[in-house]
Amino acid sequence: MQPECLKYMFYRFAGDGGDVIFDSLWVSHRLTKKVSFMLQDMHTHQRYCNILRTRVTKENSFKSRKNEDDLG
Repeated sequence: MQPECLKYMFYRFAGDGGDVIFDSLWVSHRLTKKVSFMLQDMHTHQRYCNILRTRVTKENSFKSRKNEDDLG
């Protein structure tokens, strides 16, 4: 299983250093298995992806509404 959604989630919500956070977690996962619970359960992973998509969609629609308000 590829952790793209988790990587995107960390990057999206942690700012410019999000990829560093993900890299350290991935290293931790590979070396100590401490975050393996985040990657083992496909259902949980899918839920994270769905939550992420919902958050991003809501945020984008809020931004577009705000931009329309600013223009009009």
